[in-house]
Amino acid sequence: MKTKLLPLLCLMFFIASAGQVSAGVVDIGPAADSQMVEGYPDSNYGGDNAMYVASTTGAYKNERAWVKFDLTGRIPAGAIINSARLRMWCWKSDSDDNMTANVHGSTDDTWTETGITWNSQPPYGTTALDSRAMTANTEDYWVEWDVTGFVQTEVNDNGDMIISFVVKAAVEGQDPYRIYAFDGKEYSSSVAPRLRIDYTGEWPATNGFKIFHMNDMHSRLLPHEFDVPDTGDTVGMEWVGGASYFTTKLLELKSANPDSLIMDAGDISEGNPLGDLRGNGGMIDFYNELDRKLKLLGGRGIDAVVVGNHDVNSAQMLSNMENNADFPAISMNIYDAVTGNPYFPEYVTITVNGTKVGILGYTTDSSSFLGDDLVGVVEVKKCV
Repeated sequence: MKTKLLPLLCLMFFIASAGQVSAGVVDIGPAADSQMVEGYPDSNYGGDNAMYVASTTGAYKNERAWVKFDLTGRIPAGAIINSARLRMWCWKSDSDDNMTANVHGSTDDTWTETGITWNSQPPYGTTALDSRAMTANTEDYWVEWDVTGFVQTEVNDNGDMIISFVVKAAVEGQDPYRIYAFDGKEYSSSVAPRLRIDYTGEWPATNGFKIFHMNDMHSRLLPHEFDVPDTGDTVGMEWVGGASYFTTKLLELKSANPDSLIMDAGDISEGNPLGDLRGNGGMIDFYNELDRKLKLLGGRGIDAVVVGNHDVNSAQMLSNMENNADFPAISMNIYDAVTGNPYFPEYVTITVNGTKVGILGYTTDSSSFLGDDLVGVVEVKKCV
């Protein structure tokens, strides 16, 4: 069984208002990823949690990792790509020897995650876009390749928003073997491959308001380690966040954008002892105080918080969100198991600059595990 450090997400971003030229950095997760194995050339590994990049003469022979990204809707139409970097989380070094890993671009995006094999992999550029030295016995870190030129050509010159890469050993068929493992999207979105793009562009009209959005706060009231998406940053973890910094920054943004919406997409619970006092009581206390400070600016506070799949792990957590929150907690698919009625409000509506905005709450049903004291009390239903 593999063990590793998982970077927990605590994200906040905003959507630019109408007609505003903006520069931004966005991490885009893979639309598809899969490894392929030369020793089993007709086998597909698209459903595996990990992808191996290997140079060996053993039974598996050489192994490669293919990743594909869809940029549609993730950057403004006509955006200029300033830089692009492919990032993959190396969780295992199964070798006593170093290895150089190259990334190549492919203009053939027709391959599928469940169909690609060693024999069916599409052609790719013979010249590596970038190379990185993989160090023996070094694990749990981001490996980054500069793929700016290829992405610029695909997006800005060719108008192609689907981008494919293959990562392979610079020299294949080596003895002794060199094997390095990277996480795939099936393992965790937190450590899945990502394409980090720095862009300049203009978003379409949004009726003149911005959205400030948080998710997966996981009680992170104290500073914690995270790999921050930023230009020119170092590869690895940095100390970030915490309640004090978060509050200061959000109040600053809200002051500059008084008509903005502030929302949390769920999972405020579980992750830090301070926030998890009394179930998730510490986090509820923090959000109540944040809501109060936002209202003191002269407008609304937190507009909505979705009840996430980690927020239903105990009756105390659920009761805190139902009875102790000064902000709206919403979910369209948490139901009272006895009465069959919705347990929380399913949505809220807010009028911003004369525009009525509806905010729907959805609790992830496939990954919600009710605490023992909630079985028979509530039910997280599947939305169809």
